[in-house]
Amino acid sequence: MERDPHPDMMDGKDATILWQEDGDGVRDVKVVYQPRDPADPWHNPEMDQYRRLQCSNGNCCAGWMEGDPRSTPEGLYMQWSLMEHFTSKEEHLAALRELARIRECQWARDMVAAWDRFHPIEEEG
Repeated sequence: MERDPHPDMMDGKDATILWQEDGDGVRDVKVVYQPRDPADPWHNPEMDQYRRLQCSNGNCCAGWMEGDPRSTPEGLYMQWSLMEHFTSKEEHLAALRELARIRECQWARDMVAAWDRFHPIEEEG
């Protein structure tokens, strides 16, 4: 069996997305591997360290990645970007890097790669 070239990645169906949001905007976005367990959706002990984050979406919600474009990583990103805002450019980029860990989010990996190519130019300019 071939080894997964991206061991840090996960399928969207196994992703829970957590973040903090207050009057200053969205921050502390974290994508956590959380295979859906109908008996106990918060069974993963890794989740304990993220309980301080007040907002969640992903496979902890009914209908995640089942057709409603709002119940997808890109829908969530659009909500953050257009209806809310990030607290800083660094938080925005960190959120994209987290979303890029979801296999179906090639768009996020493309955006991060574009930033990584652009960023040195910005610093020089």
